[in-house]
Amino acid sequence: MAIAKLSGMARAGMLGIAVFAASAAFGEDESTTVEDQPKLSFSQMMTDPEDGKFDVSAFLGRGGFIPLPFVITEPALGKGLGMALAFFDNSGVPNGEDTTISLVGAAGTTNGSQLAFAGRQGSLQGGDIKYRVALGGGSVNLTFFPNIGSTPLEFNNKAWLFFADARKRLGNSQFFLGPSLTLNRSNISPNNDNGTPIPPSLSQTIDQAALGLELTFDSRDNPHTPRNGLSASLSVKSFSPTWGSDSEFVASKLFGAGFFSPDENWTFSAMGLYEGTHGDAPFFMEPSISLRGVPYNRYQGDQVFSTEIEIRRQVDPRWSVLGFAGYGATQASGTSVIGGDFEAFAYGVGFRYRIARKMGMDLGIDYAIGPEANIWYITLGQAWARHMK
Repeated sequence: MAIAKLSGMARAGMLGIAVFAASAAFGEDESTTVEDQPKLSFSQMMTDPEDGKFDVSAFLGRGGFIPLPFVITEPALGKGLGMALAFFDNSGVPNGEDTTISLVGAAGTTNGSQLAFAGRQGSLQGGDIKYRVALGGGSVNLTFFPNIGSTPLEFNNKAWLFFADARKRLGNSQFFLGPSLTLNRSNISPNNDNGTPIPPSLSQTIDQAALGLELTFDSRDNPHTPRNGLSASLSVKSFSPTWGSDSEFVASKLFGAGFFSPDENWTFSAMGLYEGTHGDAPFFMEPSISLRGVPYNRYQGDQVFSTEIEIRRQVDPRWSVLGFAGYGATQASGTSVIGGDFEAFAYGVGFRYRIARKMGMDLGIDYAIGPEANIWYITLGQAWARHMK
């Protein structure tokens, strides 16, 4: 997971819910269960008995309460730190269910953003029903660029967000389908000290409510650092005054990622992402290009496409190196308040360390060169994990 990035569930700035969604992946592998294992010391839980290397498989797999510190490197937020406390319940894993995870946490960044969040994720009926519930709130400072210009507008968003969804397996397939509910209030106010006039329409308090439907497919061989398989999702959310929303629009998202490893040394992967808003969407809900090397909110529009390829080379059982390149494009129609038409290219390199061998989980750093800035990211698992369900 690219921890620096913001979750698509919270365009108002709920970074903590992205952390919740990613941490839930810890429990999607049977190797996380602990059955009649001897009690280990802390140093033993941090060491792999097979090779003597640093490894957190036993620490994460023991269940119970686990602290999850994380680092924020997203330029739109500034540098930051956060801490989450998760409770892992593995009791349903023998019945084919995912580990149930309950989570609370908080984070802060150098640009003054602060937030807190809580959530729960798990599955029922032998893994045939998956669910997520999350609540977050805080004060987030973000920068927007009207019409993708060079003059930034800085805003503060005091917001809260509630999100819930449930998906049921379709027959015996790897498809899941189900509804979602999104509720949030955003109090947007200008935070500029450079004298730039702020249009009144860009300063507002707005309540939003959406009912959605989501279809997902997942055949990855590992939920953390996949080597083979596909992950795809289609979601549509309707924001309407009928169920309490101040604005009326539809937000849609289509994502797909594929992974292929011809041997033990190489993994080739590619992803494509489309996000769009149709109707009277607030400016902070308009999607932006989502690539390593492109700051969040830098290039917005009501129709946005992002694609990226990645090649990873396994150097030894613990270490791997990778290279990636991406392309993104935005389009702005008459309904777009802040977006424009733009194309962006980015590329970079990175490395990974297998931090949890039994789970196939990697941790590393990516260094991306974008159209305006060079950005580094701390990445847990696959860089596109925030889009994969």
